[in-house]
Amino acid sequence: FLSELEALGCCSIRQLVHSNVSTACLRITDHNMWTEIRGFLKYLFSSGSTDLDYSTLVPHCRKPYVIPSVYSLEEIKKIEAVVDTTTALGKRDYAMILFASRMGLRSGDIVKLNLKDVNCNQCEINIIQEKTGNLLHLPILEEVRLAVNDYLSVRPNVKCEKLFLNLQAPY
Repeated sequence: FLSELEALGCCSIRQLVHSNVSTACLRITDHNMWTEIRGFLKYLFSSGSTDLDYSTLVPHCRKPYVIPSVYSLEEIKKIEAVVDTTTALGKRDYAMILFASRMGLRSGDIVKLNLKDVNCNQCEINIIQEKTGNLLHLPILEEVRLAVNDYLSVRPNVKCEKLFLNLQAPY
């Protein structure tokens, strides 16, 4: 960045102008550097080395992040294995993960589950799916039933119909 500024005739931080900052950034082909440049320019402004905050001129570049649509059985087991089921938070999260991985429920349906939707005594779940609006009636797998019961044993005793709660008040 400094080399590009120098090539534009800007040999001192005090000589910075908007056009030079923009041009120097656009000449840099590694767009990951823009974040570093932005931080550097913010530092210059906050330390009083420049009168203006030139960091706002640095373009933003989003890094592509691909979320896999399907996980392998090995990946699912790794995800489930890292949940600390000795804590209330872990018990809740583990039950939620099992609803997704074992029962195939969508995240939107999981967070909207009500206590009445999940009948662990009769080992069944009855919900209206958020995405399709269709009634879904499924048997609850034993592993999921055990995880839900484990979570219910530590679930705060509040008058809320939602199965899964935030574990910090207000619930």
